[in-house]
Amino acid sequence: MESTAHYEMPFAFMKKNMAHVVSSAEVQRDPLEESYIYQEKLGELNEQMRMIGLTVGDLQLLKQLRPQMEQKLEAITDAFYQSVVDVDKLRDIIVQHSTIERLKQTLRDHLLEILNDEINEAYVGKRFRIAEVHKRVGLEPKWYLSAFQNLQNEFFKIIYKEVKEEEQHIRIVSTITKLLSLEQLLVLEACEKENMNEKQQQYEWVRKELKQSIAAFVGELPI
Repeated sequence: MESTAHYEMPFAFMKKNMAHVVSSAEVQRDPLEESYIYQEKLGELNEQMRMIGLTVGDLQLLKQLRPQMEQKLEAITDAFYQSVVDVDKLRDIIVQHSTIERLKQTLRDHLLEILNDEINEAYVGKRFRIAEVHKRVGLEPKWYLSAFQNLQNEFFKIIYKEVKEEEQHIRIVSTITKLLSLEQLLVLEACEKENMNEKQQQYEWVRKELKQSIAAFVGELPI
């Protein structure tokens, strides 16, 4: 069993470095804290990030948290996949297409990317590819959203346990919530596009079949 001292160590660095970010005695913030993320190539996503209040300061905070959160990722992924395999349908999908250990490693790598301080085309593209995989293996959005809520809960458990100062606590929870919300927005948008493409393909197939049927019927008419 881990000692209390061990639990206090991971966030010691964070507490010292975040004093200027969320101090109850100081209301001024770093200008970067209020700068919204903008990259021309991301198009409409810039407005979505603005709507959820995701700032450059949030990304910098996540980068600060990365060394401490990295120590906790194994516990997060273990708890996450334990809840997943408790659902028969999800367990069957995993058994058919992958393994728990492989998916745990993939999730750890994915979460480390979230804790980086950059959101760009590569970041967005990878989330779209994740949605394509979900679609291919038959993972419905409702299960994805449920699982993601569980992942957020695991993050919050650690934050509530490790961060004692209320202002810091609120700031970190807010930042984690924004990033996980962005993850869900990206994957759900990709799922929607996949569904639209699938419907378009079905429409084209039906139209082609109908044209062929009409042509065959006309060809059989007496002259």
